[in-house]
Amino acid sequence: MASNRNRNVRKSRKLVIVGDGMCGKTCLLFAFKDDRFIPTHDATIFDTYVADIQVDGKTIDLALFDTAGQEDFDRLRPLSYPDTSVVLICFSADSPVSATSVIEKWIPEVRHFCGQCPVILVACKKDLRRDPQTIAKLKQDGERPVTTDVGRQIAMQIKADAYMECSAKTREGVQELFVHAAHLSLKRRHKKRRGQYKKNSFNDYSFEMATNRNSSIQKSRKLVVVGDGMSGKTCLLFAFKDDEFNTDHIPTVFDTYVAEIEVDGNTVDLALFDTAGQEDFDRLRPLSYPDTNVIIMCFSVDNPVSAASITEKWIPEVRHFCGTCPIILVACKIDLRTDSQVVASLKTKGQKLVSIEAGKQLATQIKADGYMECSAKTREGIHDLFILAARLSLKKRHHHKKHHKCFVI
Repeated sequence: MASNRNRNVRKSRKLVIVGDGMCGKTCLLFAFKDDRFIPTHDATIFDTYVADIQVDGKTIDLALFDTAGQEDFDRLRPLSYPDTSVVLICFSADSPVSATSVIEKWIPEVRHFCGQCPVILVACKKDLRRDPQTIAKLKQDGERPVTTDVGRQIAMQIKADAYMECSAKTREGVQELFVHAAHLSLKRRHKKRRGQYKKNSFNDYSFEMATNRNSSIQKSRKLVVVGDGMSGKTCLLFAFKDDEFNTDHIPTVFDTYVAEIEVDGNTVDLALFDTAGQEDFDRLRPLSYPDTNVIIMCFSVDNPVSAASITEKWIPEVRHFCGTCPIILVACKIDLRTDSQVVASLKTKGQKLVSIEAGKQLATQIKADGYMECSAKTREGIHDLFILAARLSLKKRHHHKKHHKCFVI
């Protein structure tokens, strides 16, 4: 019985897709995920989707991390690389420059951060090889579409594990690509040889790229928001990022935003990782934790159960994956403390709102680095929360601390 269960267990794996801007990465993901073709879209910054794939008798939850290829995002893109199981490096058949970038930019970056992780080289937009307008336009520039033979030569040169060609528009090759990627993600790689590839954190890479700027350097930091489902995490991020309040949203799976924050004379690029609190995502959520600099741990004042989950679920999980990373405990939806309907509804269940005092006691109990209260609806406390988070993200942590200071704001 046990051996059968082990063979059928669901496995969580992580796929990252990279390549020049506009080479077809995002369209490829939509073609696979939704079976639709999106001809135009906004430049991507760490969009993420999760696919359930059956391969070799196994069920794989494959987290698909889309990334932005533009140079503006070179310091932020490495946030996606930790714990990657397989990488898709893409170029567009109608863009010889994007094919050249595979050798000059993408394989060095991927090997730097992901070591010997399996790589599939993917030729996107193969349908354009037969498009008269595309051919004519390239001819004017003295170029021509990238052929299958050239693609295979590049794959051999970079020692890719596979070479595949796809069209998001016609769906040709899309399904086969992701099944093969899932298959490769299950393979264990040999450890890298000494002196081969140095796998640094994204902060190291950011500093390397910004030499000679020292004190005025823009610092890249990573913030992860956790808490029970419907505790107000996503609304909190939208209130900060867009200064708007969204009442309806779909449960989150690894949404990510990037904010530029000025704090203490430093410019901080703070990547804000939203996560799903529902139990269904317990196996996938840890993909967001590597290289985290600060955690915002949320509960909702109108939900005492979400406050209880802080000690029962979230602190154990965060300390397991993030060690002594700074934590800010956040009471969300504080505007509901004056909502008579909410008070009455809780009273019928024999419950009451989580008070400020109870929140402070909880922060002291978990030894949080800060306790704050916010309302995404009224924006109260939102700006101050992320300023504190940016400040804490810059602090270096000692491995052992005898005393923890809890800021109460």
